[in-house]
Amino acid sequence: LGLEALHFLARAGDVDAQRVCLRRLTERLGTNASIHASDLQWMEGIQDVSLLDDLFPALVASYTHALAPGDFTNAMEPIHLAIRRIGGPEALAGYDKLLAADPPPFDGAQFEVWERDAITQDLLTAGGEAALPTLLKDLGLPRVERGEA
Repeated sequence: LGLEALHFLARAGDVDAQRVCLRRLTERLGTNASIHASDLQWMEGIQDVSLLDDLFPALVASYTHALAPGDFTNAMEPIHLAIRRIGGPEALAGYDKLLAADPPPFDGAQFEVWERDAITQDLLTAGGEAALPTLLKDLGLPRVERGEA
């Protein structure tokens, strides 16, 4: 299977293709290859919790990526977005493990707490929105949608 076909399948949501692509990405991040977010659009299809075991090593590799002089990488952004899209307690546990590592897996690892906090906020927002109708009913209050006031 060619790389373009593999990326197409990964972007379309094929978990096996995504796993292969993630492992290839982690291997490439172990080189000085130039890797940019625009090369990782296939990651937009990632939603399966089983891929967290491949996403966190890729995240660490994206921060420890040895770059050629004058080059840069922004591969961590699509990886963060994929982890957030999966979300849930499993994603939080992945960040907790990364944050608890001693020594830290990369310089600045402590700032990953912000990515963890974003997932926590997503969970709290979803829980609050789910509970809102019952709470409003119990309080005898109408639901006012944004823009109706």
